Amino acid sequence: MTSDWTKHYLDLSHLVIRCKKCRTHAMVMLSGKGRGTICPECDSAKLQKQLAAFLPAP
Repeated sequence: MTSDWTKHYLDLSHLVIRCKKCRTHAMVMLSGKGRGTICPECDSAKLQKQLAAFLPAP
């Protein structure tokens, strides 16, 4: 069993928290201290950077 806190980000769609910009997509909470919440569509660059940080080094 894995915890949600060990993932790259936590999907907040079950809380019905929507993006303030597009009002369409559910927000996600990034893992890590002080990372905050972002919209996966409006802030796709930040999300890709977060996902890249979790990849193992070559």
